[in-house]
Amino acid sequence: SLANTNDGSCVAVEEGCTDSLAFNYDSLANTNDGSCVAVEEGCTDSLYTEYNAAANTDDGSCVTNVPSGGDPITYSLSAGWNMVGYTGATAQNVTEFLTDNDLLSQFVIIKDISGKLWTPDVSLLQKFVPGEGYLMFSNSPKNLSFTD
Repeated sequence: SLANTNDGSCVAVEEGCTDSLAFNYDSLANTNDGSCVAVEEGCTDSLYTEYNAAANTDDGSCVTNVPSGGDPITYSLSAGWNMVGYTGATAQNVTEFLTDNDLLSQFVIIKDISGKLWTPDVSLLQKFVPGEGYLMFSNSPKNLSFTD
């Protein structure tokens, strides 16, 4: 601020994220502009059941490939309690899914990991969520298939 002659040491301001631990670190920036984004690890590939929409850094947790357009994942359910992982690519309304697949009369209870339940009379559980598991009580053996 006291200089009155340019000695060639001036450096142009390059705004960006200067935090080297941030997801969007800019090695050319010399002035932090407040744009730094924290690293959020998870599965970043939407073609996998473990997909995490909030993740910006892949951590290798993508394991289960979601079927794409036609090859459903089928579960052979027994009469009684069954544990099923929902493999669809998008959330799906439970009642609509059961109705569309002629399964409405097969299931007595469906519960999610937090204990919300679906019964023919009570629908506290509204949607199947990709990558989540469900406890299902079927009154007879049945094949259950999930697709995109």
